[in-house]
Amino acid sequence: MKIEKNTYDKIILKFWFAKIESGGILGETDGVITAFYFDCMAKSSRGEYIPNVDRLNRTIEAWAQEDIRFAGMIHSHPNGQSFLSKLDKKYAETIYYSNQLKMLYFPVVIYVNGEPKIFVYQYDGTWHKGKLSLM
Repeated sequence: MKIEKNTYDKIILKFWFAKIESGGILGETDGVITAFYFDCMAKSSRGEYIPNVDRLNRTIEAWAQEDIRFAGMIHSHPNGQSFLSKLDKKYAETIYYSNQLKMLYFPVVIYVNGEPKIFVYQYDGTWHKGKLSLM
């Protein structure tokens, strides 16, 4: 997953202060993640991030006016769980197919020694563990 350094920094800063099981969406331009929206209106519990779909869809529509394409969702996990749950995968696959995407990024943020760290997962009909490349 290629990502602009300033977008990466925004993500890290936001998750540094966010509660566990929070998240947001990613937008891309020319194959590079250039946009991040933190879902501050989401509902979450200790074990689940519940996106505010209406607000996220409005953000995606606004991005489209700026030629930014929805590229995926990012969310945090508790207790260093750097892998996707079955529920995460099912939700991501629903998003992928309902939006007819070529690729969906679904990174997980965990906290290592109190600092956010991003683990990249991507779906194109098959799950892959990806790499993060700062641009």
